[in-house]
Amino acid sequence: DPEEVRVPIKSTAAPYGTVGSLEVTWDPLGGPDEEDWDKAPLMHDDPSELLGKQWAYRVNIRGALGLPIVCERAYIQYEFDGELFTTETIEYGTEDNPAAPTSSPKFDYSFVHSTQSCSQEFIDALGTSIHFHIYASPSVAVSQTAISTSTPAIRKNFGHSPSATGGTRSEEHTS
Repeated sequence: DPEEVRVPIKSTAAPYGTVGSLEVTWDPLGGPDEEDWDKAPLMHDDPSELLGKQWAYRVNIRGALGLPIVCERAYIQYEFDGELFTTETIEYGTEDNPAAPTSSPKFDYSFVHSTQSCSQEFIDALGTSIHFHIYASPSVAVSQTAISTSTPAIRKNFGHSPSATGGTRSEEHTS
C-alpha cells in the first residue's frame, strides 16, 4: 500500500512530534531460498495458517525524508525476530560520496528476512510493530576564519580593547 511506503519519523526529544518520514516497504517473497524469491508468494488470510510453513519478506529502506537536521552521516537500526539489524552508515561530503550533506539521507538498504517453519512465537511477533531507529550526525559548518585572542570580537568579549595592540582591560572588568 502507498501509505506503508512512507511512515512518520517521531522525535525522541521534546516536543516529540513528527520530524520527517521513512520510505520503507516489506515485499512478500515466494520462499526463504533465493531461487524461490521470484515465485508467487503464498498469502494467508489468517495468521494461524502460517504455523509450520515457510515465510519470507524483503525489507527495503530507501531513505528518510525531511529530517530537521542536515546529516553528515546516518544509519538505521531495527530489531526483527530477536536480532538487531543495521544499515550501512551513509556519509556525505567524503571522497567515496562527495554529495553534500542532506536532510533526506538515502540508504538503499535491502534485506531478506525468512524462516523455514513459522512457530507460534514468530507468528505472534509478526503482529507487533517494528521500530526503525535513525541515528544521524548533523553537518557542522567549519569557520574559515581563525578564532584567537587577536580577533577583535573575542578581545571585546574578554573585556579588552578591540585592537590587539591597544590597551588593557576595560574599567568594568578590573578589580
